[in-house]
Amino acid sequence: MSTEDHRWVFETGDFADFRIETKLGISNLADVDSQTMGHLLDFFYRGNTPWKCPDDMLMLAKLWILADRLQATSAMIEVEHRVKSKLNGLSNKFIVADCTLLDTVFHHKACAESGLGYAVGEAACAILIDRSQYPKKSDLVEKHARENILSANMMLFWASRYKENSDEFEFTYRSSTVMKQRIDREEEFRDKLISEKMTKPSRILTSGPDATTSKKRKQSS
Repeated sequence: MSTEDHRWVFETGDFADFRIETKLGISNLADVDSQTMGHLLDFFYRGNTPWKCPDDMLMLAKLWILADRLQATSAMIEVEHRVKSKLNGLSNKFIVADCTLLDTVFHHKACAESGLGYAVGEAACAILIDRSQYPKKSDLVEKHARENILSANMMLFWASRYKENSDEFEFTYRSSTVMKQRIDREEEFRDKLISEKMTKPSRILTSGPDATTSKKRKQSS
């Protein structure tokens, strides 16, 4: 990491604690998973090489939550973009029908309301609407939404937005051209809404009228 961040992360073993050294002192993170921290370290120490980002959705969610905890904004943004891309297309959305993943995302308010949360929520809503292919996965998503208010709110958000978008794009006959146009429009609509919810780079700036690109936000210990 850049020395400007005043944040150094040390790993002392597979099951060890982690320390975050800041200007204001040291925070011990006894509850941080070593594998998750390892991926986050790889992101910052990769240099000019591409980040070997994990492909597992659950690990990506854990990475975002850890990055949010450490105020690692650039990592949060990268993970959100990866998840949005990974869940593009109906065939890719079914991977979110996993109780552990949904619990991880929607039991963490900041994660649920992030670009990652909206991408996962959109995929879950698509599964819920189209029960024909995987009815058991649809039942799982519905059960989770009934038990988690953040998950339920996300289903309502996407269902209402897609209803509005569909009403604006009615057609009277089915053809491959028109269907492709509708799919393209829905994907564009999805990407736009998720992008609006993504973590903004300005989050790292100092708040207030004196904020400049060279002044980092004060880090908490």
